[in-house]
Amino acid sequence: MGVRGNIFLTVFSFCLSRISATSDTCYKVNSCQCAFLDGRYIDLTPLASLTSEPKWKDNYDRFYNNRFSYNPCDSFTEGTCQNVAVCQINNAGQYFPCGTQSTGQFITDNISGLLAIEYSSNSQYGTTRYSRVLLNCIATSGDTFDVQGEGQTGHYGFKLNSQHCCPKQGPMPTPPGGDAVTHVGTFLLIGFGVVLVWTILIGLICFSCGGPSQKRGQTRAPLAPVRGQHPYRAMDRPPPYDHI
Repeated sequence: MGVRGNIFLTVFSFCLSRISATSDTCYKVNSCQCAFLDGRYIDLTPLASLTSEPKWKDNYDRFYNNRFSYNPCDSFTEGTCQNVAVCQINNAGQYFPCGTQSTGQFITDNISGLLAIEYSSNSQYGTTRYSRVLLNCIATSGDTFDVQGEGQTGHYGFKLNSQHCCPKQGPMPTPPGGDAVTHVGTFLLIGFGVVLVWTILIGLICFSCGGPSQKRGQTRAPLAPVRGQHPYRAMDRPPPYDHI
């Protein structure tokens, strides 16, 4: 296989991997709903607290150094944590916002391979804190929230274990304050647009690599004249003689 063929296979494999990654992406609808291009969706709305208190409040990390509160979907206030999704309370009783609902993004965790929501928040000290909540799909009922604590400085890990973390089929429930169809239609157009761009790119590569190749140093043979036609062009013919 020639160099052009190897380049084509490399780019083709890359394009296919990008299309596959796009199809596995869960596009954000709101802070607790996302949807895949194939029609599946994840809806954490049933996990939201029905009161002003967070769903999980003051859960200790594994070292019992800090406590964390978390509420999916809706913001809460605890101490000096105002309108947050995640709040940290240290042993000195200080409160630190670790993420707001508006910053929540659905991503795939590189280590576990699980879908996750990542939040961020700027504290009063000018530092940015990040919280990543892994969405662990379990078949049984019962919802638990595991606090893994601080990994890198300012980065906090959690795991939400629930059947509501499992992808579902069918029409997505209407999100609070909006129309699910509108949101889903928007990211579907974006997703299909990405796939279309990659498809066109692959087609252009196939077209450019599939044409006839010519060895270096070779020249094409001149075209044979059409029968009955003079081998030189009309513009090359000598002018007619002047009649005397």
